[in-house]
Amino acid sequence: MQRCLEKGSRAQKMALADVIIRHLSALIEDPFGNYLVQNVLKLENTEKSEMIFRVIAKDFVRLSQLKFSSNVIEKCLDSDKIGPQVDALFFGTHENEDITIHRCLGKQAKNKANRVKFLTQRLMLHSFGNYVLQKALLVVNSGLRNQILESIQLQSSSLMSTKHGPKVLQKM
Repeated sequence: MQRCLEKGSRAQKMALADVIIRHLSALIEDPFGNYLVQNVLKLENTEKSEMIFRVIAKDFVRLSQLKFSSNVIEKCLDSDKIGPQVDALFFGTHENEDITIHRCLGKQAKNKANRVKFLTQRLMLHSFGNYVLQKALLVVNSGLRNQILESIQLQSSSLMSTKHGPKVLQKM
């Protein structure tokens, strides 16, 4: 499959990308399948990238904290065209609500300030999630970026107590 994504005709690549996206939920967490998803993202097809992120958005927090799927999310965030979807996810206006956010915040899930703080805390304190957060900072709008950075600053003492915390703070 990877060979076809690399060497196939444009039509073959797009057809295979559709099949991979249909099986995204299983492939994104797989040690080998995640590379297929990343190769679809390398096609730099905005429609396919947005389709992938819409699926990711439903389970963004959990997937950001898993080794293989966090790599896919980071690759997804390499596209600056994904920025508006990331903004929507952080602000609670994305068409697909993240189940972890909804479960943990309940009625407060639509409160933008609470969402940003919750997402920032969940991602920055996690060994894989912090990389996703760092990539997200590169694609979100400047207002959201400032909110995230402020939230990180307010929680910097918690971050310093983690193994990766000082390195994350240094990059911010």
